[in-house]
Amino acid sequence: MLIALGADDRLRFSPAALASLAGHPWPGDLHELHTVVRTALGRRTTGDITPRDLPEGYRVSPRLRGTTPLERAEHDTITAALRAYGGNKLRTAQRLGISRTTLYSRMRTLGITL
Repeated sequence: MLIALGADDRLRFSPAALASLAGHPWPGDLHELHTVVRTALGRRTTGDITPRDLPEGYRVSPRLRGTTPLERAEHDTITAALRAYGGNKLRTAQRLGISRTTLYSRMRTLGITL
């Protein structure tokens, strides 16, 4: 969608922005998503599109709205680490300095599914 809108091929969504977008129900389907992506593209032309580049109502996933800023930061950190290690939970836990059991527990509590 970014390429179709004429974005530079180096522009991408950050894990936190993707998590925010993934949590929305998208009642307007692709038209609504297209509008959000176009808006984000208008705010950033290179680098990572972050939640701050998204329209106000899309910056935080509805699933995370009731969480504290610390829980949102933890969610984003775990999600980014999981993506960096290709979903490998043992390596992710080691990198984060926590046990695998703790990682699984935090994922369950924060609603992280990768």
